[in-house]
Amino acid sequence: MYATLYDLIRDLTGLKLPFLQIVNTFGLLVAISVAAAYQVFQAEFRRRHKLEQFPSFSLLSMVGKPFSVSDYVSSAVLGFIMGYKLLYLVIWPEAAGQDPAGFLFSGAGSLGLGILVMALVLGLKYREDRKQRLPVPEERVSKVGPEFFMGNITAVALLFGFLGAKIFHIFEDWTSFLNDPFGSIFSTGGWTFYGGLIGGGAAVLLYCRTKGMNLLRVLDVGAPGMMLSYALGRLGCHLSGDGDWGVVNTTPVPSWMPSWLWSYRYPNNVIDAGIPIPGCDGLHCFQLEAPVFPTPLYEFMAGLLLFAVIWFFRKKLSAPGLLFCLYMILAGVERWLVETIRVNTRYELSGLDFSQAQLISVLLILLGSVGAWYLSRRFRATAKG
Repeated sequence: MYATLYDLIRDLTGLKLPFLQIVNTFGLLVAISVAAAYQVFQAEFRRRHKLEQFPSFSLLSMVGKPFSVSDYVSSAVLGFIMGYKLLYLVIWPEAAGQDPAGFLFSGAGSLGLGILVMALVLGLKYREDRKQRLPVPEERVSKVGPEFFMGNITAVALLFGFLGAKIFHIFEDWTSFLNDPFGSIFSTGGWTFYGGLIGGGAAVLLYCRTKGMNLLRVLDVGAPGMMLSYALGRLGCHLSGDGDWGVVNTTPVPSWMPSWLWSYRYPNNVIDAGIPIPGCDGLHCFQLEAPVFPTPLYEFMAGLLLFAVIWFFRKKLSAPGLLFCLYMILAGVERWLVETIRVNTRYELSGLDFSQAQLISVLLILLGSVGAWYLSRRFRATAKG
């Protein structure tokens, strides 16, 4: 497994680029998944805006006004940090040693490089400022589509998505929270996908409601992007070996399947689970004692397939909200199935054994099915009337 981008590049190409040790593999894939979802959301907002499913918005802006002091200060700070830390690490990668994360939060760096990059950034900022100024600044009203708000929507989704993911994980592992409340809340691990989906989704809907958008249409916009983001995020889980794997699988490998796709020991996993790897020297020198189902890889492949299905139907389902109902059904079925072979906290109720994710999956399937029936019926009735 690959705790950092450095490990991944070294294994694939043989190149040793120590400065890449500061890039966490899982974090990188999460960032890629967010960027991919952003592009899909934006494309769908733009397409549906042209179809007049969303209104245009009037935007009042001041054009030609000199940049504020805060604009220059923020650019200066960013430029200094880039030079002081990042450029320094690129030139002298050995400075990070075995603890690149610790280096980033230490006082080590290059004052000269920080000042140099800061001066360069400020020069570019001033050039941009002079180019956009007008003799007399003026107010202008422009028309924008819903895609204009994607920056705010993404910020809201991330903030409340992380909050929801953490809260749901606490309820899923309540014993650990009671034993160490502070550690559970502020640990870098412990995130639940459905918690992020519910928390982030609810916050986005509230934000879009303040803009007067049709919330059923907003849900439809989000369906393909959320599925794609989920798939890419699961790839990050697999590549880093963050513990979201399956149960032990020692059954013989089918002749038609690669062994790594059937069972895997997750060597060099980022959480140091399992037993020491003989001859390994350095960080993350552990692998699982027995091979397990590589469920994150299954979810990555399933997520890409389901994204393709939703993307295909996005222009064919006319009733507002119907595409999102399809997403709920597909996401629910996929997650319920993978939970049958995945390591997770289990609950028992009236003889039934299930995980938190399976319970939510059932609710998603039911809500999606009932919603699809109701919305289709209402849409047909409206069309006839």
